[in-house]
Amino acid sequence: MLQALTLRGIEIPGDVALLGYDDIDFAPAGVPLTCIRRTRADIVSVAVDLLVAAADDGGSQPEHVCFRPYPFERASTAA
Repeated sequence: MLQALTLRGIEIPGDVALLGYDDIDFAPAGVPLTCIRRTRADIVSVAVDLLVAAADDGGSQPEHVCFRPYPFERASTAA
């Protein structure tokens, strides 16, 4: 999307703000892309807890877990 907009002469964030999700590896390249992140440490911690609980109780159904995402602002959105 970032490349397609840039090739068409659309300025980011001048003409359009662009927001990504999961803070992909190339996000800081070119126009630094503002992203929505979830902390990997939180995800890993919950995953380990769920694995240990499943091993302790014979593999019952895992619980549903939601993580609160947060924005990591870069240059693709205006201040």
